[in-house]
Amino acid sequence: PKLPSALLAVALVFIGILSFTCGLILDTVVKGTRKQYELQVTRAYISHKK
Repeated sequence: PKLPSALLAVALVFIGILSFTCGLILDTVVKGTRKQYELQVTRAYISHKK
């Protein structure tokens, strides 16, 4: 009788873990992209300054 509730709980935990993992991956990608952008801006500023 408690099986549907248990399945729902397991599904919600799985969705939570999956969302957390996707968030970590996206955060890492955004940080890398932002770092590359900052480096490009700095290089452009230095080359324009010369």
